Amino acid sequence: PNGAGKSTLFKCLLGLITTTSGDGTVLGYDIRTQGEQIRSRIGYMPEYDSLDPNLNAIDQVRYSGELLGMNPAHAMQRAHEVLEYVGLRDQRYRKIESFSTGMKQATKLACALVHDPEILICDEP
Repeated sequence: PNGAGKSTLFKCLLGLITTTSGDGTVLGYDIRTQGEQIRSRIGYMPEYDSLDPNLNAIDQVRYSGELLGMNPAHAMQRAHEVLEYVGLRDQRYRKIESFSTGMKQATKLACALVHDPEILICDEP
């Protein structure tokens, strides 16, 4: 249900916001002190539009991979793979500003998958 705190829980699990009490682990990592290790193993697809409309899909996904610590060549290779996986192979060089809502959702999913995460969290997909 709306307002139940799902998005807040996801952000706590990813170490993006600090919890005020309690303890938690994800994949054996402490959510308070090991957020970077957690984020490197989890793909997160946010509900809000987090894409740069001026980029094409391949550059957006590659950039997401680089932000997650991938070297540029591997990030580009994976960007091609995941865009094909989500059905955007033929649109990968189009600017995101021209995408439909569904194509933007697929691009966000590709961004979440680019680093081959152990867990995928989709917030209001």
